[in-house]
Amino acid sequence: MPDITKLAKMLRKDLEGAGIAYRDEHDCVVDFHALRHTYATNLARSGVHPKIAMDLLGHSDINLTMAYYAHTDVKERGACMDSLPKLVGEEDKPDDREQTPGRKKNPKR
Repeated sequence: MPDITKLAKMLRKDLEGAGIAYRDEHDCVVDFHALRHTYATNLARSGVHPKIAMDLLGHSDINLTMAYYAHTDVKERGACMDSLPKLVGEEDKPDDREQTPGRKKNPKR
């Protein structure tokens, strides 16, 4: 296996050549660990079974894989919520969540 220091230097040189900052404005870095997170997230987004993702990442605990490596974003969570079936009797009503009984109006909307 190649020396990890040489690989890290090679990655930084490639990032520089591609015009990609090693550290962004949020203080996040592009390194091999970040690439593992991206890989795990892309496996999850592609519908790969969590056990297979765990095996591919070399983890021994599914909780590590799913809780720390596979990330979701607001759009993905929203799409999941939108894919749920409508409640009985809600098919003909406008999608106005403010009218839901028991829900307080949010002035920020």
